[in-house]
Amino acid sequence: MCKRFIFTILVAIMMAQLSFTAIGQANGDRSKREQWFKEMKAKKQAFLVRELNLTTEQANQFFEIYNKMDEDLRAVNERTRALEKKAMDNANDSEADINAALEAVYSQRYQEWAIENEAKAKFEKILTKKQLLQLKRAESRFSRALMREHNNRQRNRQP
Repeated sequence: MCKRFIFTILVAIMMAQLSFTAIGQANGDRSKREQWFKEMKAKKQAFLVRELNLTTEQANQFFEIYNKMDEDLRAVNERTRALEKKAMDNANDSEADINAALEAVYSQRYQEWAIENEAKAKFEKILTKKQLLQLKRAESRFSRALMREHNNRQRNRQP
């Protein structure tokens, strides 16, 4: 019953967020992108709750850590891309700028690992070992489902 309640709440939140999509489209590409990220976050959360069989208490604690981890990973990726783009686009970059870009690109996976490993230590206090083990698989399944959905939309658009 608790799982059904969580699932119902998450579906309601997703539906509310989807209704705001139309409003976001009027505000330009940035709003569309932000709205898309919000929708994907809600979909991913609902998916993870379902796949990991999270209780309400687990979900609340888990997503507080998970969302922080996700923000930190996104920041590392954005910082790395910005440094790489700057070094690639500017022919007059100094040796220090190029070295900073190289260091960022080649240490990105390590930084991601460190962030995920720190979060894993916190997850171990909330999730069962089996749920923790299922987490990576569930994230991959979500990504594949998202790609399938995208590919289906692309196929339906083409004449």
